Amino acid sequence: MTVNAAKLEKLLLGVIASPGGDDWLALTIGDLRNRIVELDDTMAQITHGEMIDCLCDLSKLGQIRVEKFLGTQFVPLDSTRHHDEFYVRVFFGRGDFRMRLTHAGRKSLDGTGTGHAGVESAVASDETSELDDRLPLYRRRVFDADLVRLSQEALDIEGNLVMIMIDIDHFKHFNDTHGHPIGDEVLIAVSKIVAGRSKGKGKAYRYGGEEITLLLPNYMVDEGLTLAEILRKQIEQSEIGGKKLKVTASLGLAGMPDHAKPPSELLKVADAALYEAKHLGRNLVRVFGEQAPAERQRTTERKRPVPGALSDDDRERIRITHFTGGRPECPKDGTKLPIMSEFDEVTKRTPSIIVLCPICGLREIIEGIA
Repeated sequence: MTVNAAKLEKLLLGVIASPGGDDWLALTIGDLRNRIVELDDTMAQITHGEMIDCLCDLSKLGQIRVEKFLGTQFVPLDSTRHHDEFYVRVFFGRGDFRMRLTHAGRKSLDGTGTGHAGVESAVASDETSELDDRLPLYRRRVFDADLVRLSQEALDIEGNLVMIMIDIDHFKHFNDTHGHPIGDEVLIAVSKIVAGRSKGKGKAYRYGGEEITLLLPNYMVDEGLTLAEILRKQIEQSEIGGKKLKVTASLGLAGMPDHAKPPSELLKVADAALYEAKHLGRNLVRVFGEQAPAERQRTTERKRPVPGALSDDDRERIRITHFTGGRPECPKDGTKLPIMSEFDEVTKRTPSIIVLCPICGLREIIEGIA
């Protein structure tokens, strides 16, 4: 079914007009299409070809302007038209592009009776409706749409996408023991931690109940694991509410293309990793396909260290060795440690070091220095 060209043009102008004034609106072709569909759920699925045709027409009429953004190169909109989906990637490049409404475009919007202010209000209202009623997380329907879109974008450019599923441990216990208001307090606090840590990296969604999901575009599995360990540690160290409750969470992680390609498969394997984290005792991060702790042990007597088992001297030795260019050893079994780190953009501290021992299973975060 072909969409109505006039209707698409009106909605397209409305999305581009949403920031107001002469501000540029930075979008990917996928984001632009999704926002148009969200403004009018009755519109048929818009193809890339129909989007390009409409953009070309609006450019020729002088109603929009487009320019490169973050170094992206593209062909001017009025140069040609094409329905080939590969051409869309060449047309806009692989990054973002920027668009803004011209005077003629605003006049066209005003002439339809839609009005610039009305469009701004509609878009703002739509963005608000994407968030959960009580939590700083996106709704499940937004997750479903983003999963399909980001998976396709990762496949198109042979890129990466990481999914992290998070489940609050023993959440029913908080509700049964302290009452549902305290359970809500726990859920809100954990959601704020996840949303705050993932800001600028990806999106956090309420998947259902006490389950939270993260989508991290352009993230490698190791990078996702670093963030997951930091989230787990921050949740564990938090004291929530007036009763200063101690809360932990289990996290399952999977990546594209490492573990899956179709969106449904990525969701399935991330959920399987989460189930394994809970099965192994909770308060853990598990990567799909990762060896179980027992399989990593060199002897049957070796036990998996509890989190935080390193002494202050161990931490300092690892920190010094890592930052002087060496590769530190695990103080538990002498294994050379793979080290990852993350720079805290909020506090501007030196990177936190993530210690991951492939033999004994030790995982610990050595906090950066202020």
